Amino acid sequence: MKAQRFLPSGFTLAEILIVLGVVAALAALTIPALNRAVSGAQKAQSVNNLRQIGGAIIAYATDNNGSLPAVNSATSTERWARTLIAQISGIPYGTPESYASSRRLGKMFRSPLDKVVRSDRNDLVCSYGLNFAVQNNNTSGTVTPVKMIAIQQPANTILAGELRTVDNTVNNALGHSLSRLNGTGDFYPDGNLYVMADGSVRMIRKAETQGPPNLWNFSK
Repeated sequence: MKAQRFLPSGFTLAEILIVLGVVAALAALTIPALNRAVSGAQKAQSVNNLRQIGGAIIAYATDNNGSLPAVNSATSTERWARTLIAQISGIPYGTPESYASSRRLGKMFRSPLDKVVRSDRNDLVCSYGLNFAVQNNNTSGTVTPVKMIAIQQPANTILAGELRTVDNTVNNALGHSLSRLNGTGDFYPDGNLYVMADGSVRMIRKAETQGPPNLWNFSK
């Protein structure tokens, strides 16, 4: 009787190494593409948020004799984002109903890049900054905000943009003073997202917002 030969089961070390090499190569190709897809989705969401914020600011000015919303109110409670939520919902800030409207309508104020954990889930989360110049660089709430008519070049004037350092409240402002730029650098490889006074959203490197022309100034 002819002896039976048994083939070894399993993989050899060489075969395992080849498979691991193929997996590593596929991962090297797939992970960057996945990261780009995630970044693209986050960017698209932030663009949509800023378009809504820009539209709300312009609508507020239309309904308030051309005045832009203030960074802070005189009491430093109804800040600009809360003012816009009240404008959209028709519910004054500070009422029990206003918290529900903040949760319902406030999603556009939360950037997908904002990973800060907030302690107060009932209030509005804001991870964008209003141009500090709307209140002449004053946060006390005692300075009357400027009017839309003061904006001479709407397409080249920033209304609001993404914040690198996010406050735990909605006291967020950006401005042409470097101390108000809330950190250095850019969120994306090609800059940061800003909504302009004409309602458009642009990607601009932070250093390039300083000019010329200075995109934070209303009068150019």
